[in-house]
Amino acid sequence: MRGTEKDHSVWTRTIILKTIGSGVIGMGVGMTLVMFALTDGEAGIVSTLSSAAPVVMLPVLWVTSQERPALGAWIGALFVFSGTALILNLG
Repeated sequence: MRGTEKDHSVWTRTIILKTIGSGVIGMGVGMTLVMFALTDGEAGIVSTLSSAAPVVMLPVLWVTSQERPALGAWIGALFVFSGTALILNLG
């Protein structure tokens, strides 16, 4: 049965376009907004808040993929949220 194997490649046109689109939005728009924030804001606060952005993505990921993120992701998000709250309240 040689030669009858299916191609299980995940690199479809849709996946490639979604990857490019998310890169443009994530890096292009995201970094532009961080630069605008740095023009008027304190660098420490801007960098702390921008580093916490992946935590906001967990619920978005859950809604869009219909799969709950792993427990470790939620625990990590709790640490990030707690650390950010401590830095902003003590700073």
